[in-house]
Amino acid sequence: MAALRPPFTAHDLQGLYKKVITGIFDRIPMTYSNELSNIINSLLKVDPSKRPSTEELLNNAIVQKKYNGEILDNDDETGGDELLKTIKYNPRDLKGLKNILPKANYEEQHPKDPSEKLQI
Repeated sequence: MAALRPPFTAHDLQGLYKKVITGIFDRIPMTYSNELSNIINSLLKVDPSKRPSTEELLNNAIVQKKYNGEILDNDDETGGDELLKTIKYNPRDLKGLKNILPKANYEEQHPKDPSEKLQI
């Protein structure tokens, strides 16, 4: 979303498959911080077990520093982003968020043949 394009693109399905399974993608635009780039890199790790959980992501020092509740606090209807006003969640209770979000559903499937269906 930050780059306004998908992280993995290719001219054909086999090329896309190779990029996804090797984790090759371009950095987000330089207008964004290295911290955001690092967080995105961690979220796009090939091995799902190496990606941060929701709780780990929300407890990340950078996330805590940037989003300490002020941006997500939409009790104040006098201003701010209209989309953020639609989010109904108490930012002071981030640990409870993992109980609301769906559980990860990663299948340990690595097709040997690129023509097999890849489930991501």
